[in-house]
Amino acid sequence: GYFDPNVLDRDGRVIEYWRQWMQSAIDAIRALGAKNLILVPGLHWTGCADWSGNWWWGETLEGKPNQGNSRLAALTDPENYIAYDVHQYMDPRYTGQEDGCKGHDLNFYCKDSPDCSGADNGLEETIKWAKYYNKKLFMTEIGSYPAADGSASTCSVKMCNYLKRMHESDTFIGYTVWQFGCPQCDADQWTKKPLNLDWYLIANFSNISKCKDAGGNCATAVTCPAETIPTLMPIPEPPPACSEPHEDCRTSLCCKDPS
Repeated sequence: GYFDPNVLDRDGRVIEYWRQWMQSAIDAIRALGAKNLILVPGLHWTGCADWSGNWWWGETLEGKPNQGNSRLAALTDPENYIAYDVHQYMDPRYTGQEDGCKGHDLNFYCKDSPDCSGADNGLEETIKWAKYYNKKLFMTEIGSYPAADGSASTCSVKMCNYLKRMHESDTFIGYTVWQFGCPQCDADQWTKKPLNLDWYLIANFSNISKCKDAGGNCATAVTCPAETIPTLMPIPEPPPACSEPHEDCRTSLCCKDPS
């Protein structure tokens, strides 16, 4: 499977087939005279965290192992108007089928690898990839929704920091929030609106985009709250050991002798 997250593609055959198909699609679109933006997806569910290989999948290129979707940087477009389509959900499996946001720091698919990292560090690797190859990215699916474990405020802050990093990177041209589109889905942003739509700060970051278009830089206009660290309850002291009937119980203040 071309989107199977378990395909390691050590010899690069899978990504090379995919690159050929993507190039054929670009050529066919331009042959019709279309000049629109073309979005190019990659392997591994086209996930943002693992786009550049994230140190655990893909072939060796330029002496660097685990280069993920990097062959797609060789795509050409006569209009020079393509962007790479990435997705990111914040559960550890990156599917959007689980609540909570542990995926910011944990990647289920490479959790046994010492270099494995979650969505936040994966974003940094993908930004580095885009800058190295001088490419642009579009986050066409992003999703996270609250769990019933008290982590909602933390998840909201993590999403704010994630989106702000995207915009400050100057590599993302936009993002769209995944709606899920089914009333039975726990995170459907339409049937359960407003749910947690405020996490995505659409109004804030759309204003940043408008400011950048006008030649300004408004990245500092969005300030994410500090992450709250839950207060740990102190561990209670163990109860004092009771003195035996033949012992003086004035020290322990607990006597087993009922008299």
